[in-house]
Amino acid sequence: MTTDVAAEIAAVPFSASVVDRFEDDFLHRRPVVLTGAAHGLPALSLWAGDALAGIFPDETFPCYESPSGPISTHTDLRGGVLETAMTIAAFTERAAAPGPWRAQLRVRLSDPLVRDRLEPGLRYPAGLFASPANPDVTAVWLASPGSRTPVHRDGGDGLLGQIAGHKRAHLFPPESDPAVLEQIAAIRSFPGPYEAYAASCAAPPPCLAATLSPGDVLYIPSGWFHDIDSLDVSASLVLRN
Repeated sequence: MTTDVAAEIAAVPFSASVVDRFEDDFLHRRPVVLTGAAHGLPALSLWAGDALAGIFPDETFPCYESPSGPISTHTDLRGGVLETAMTIAAFTERAAAPGPWRAQLRVRLSDPLVRDRLEPGLRYPAGLFASPANPDVTAVWLASPGSRTPVHRDGGDGLLGQIAGHKRAHLFPPESDPAVLEQIAAIRSFPGPYEAYAASCAAPPPCLAATLSPGDVLYIPSGWFHDIDSLDVSASLVLRN
């Protein structure tokens, strides 16, 4: 259940006509959720369930754990985050076990082994990006319930494709930058979900939000701050150019 702290991001069914008009309607302008996008981005279905664990049965990947706060791999946000290594199967089993455990595991395509095994399934309509996705910042992220990637922004356009589970995303338009920057330390250090922070704050930054289900793809325009909560055991594909 989510509280009403932000306007919902528009959701449109994925279709060839939406892709054809994507540059005019959305690119560099506004976020959108494309629903039912697995047929346009097949990785969302190819890597669901135990598929990733079957592709990488023995390999370990970086696992980031936080006992009390958000999780981030950004250099200035790494304080309090413990990095270990786990297999995908072990992570999924631990994340589904009872009890709180805030952790995220990253399978990054900059790793030649990962790229060799995953890139054949990594197809997406070219119209969704102005330039091809950068493998150095393209990854699959697995997340435990209650884990959160705190507010940050990326250098390029981003697609957040939901493979399994659900995420709650909050995006801050450029006009919210002054409020975000004023509160950024408080937002990043808040131990709970972003909506709890916003509810506790007298004047939270204006933002848009969306709950992502399997098969949904969220377009994040370049330069937009965003904060992402994992509502359950989640697997997501992050594409950036």
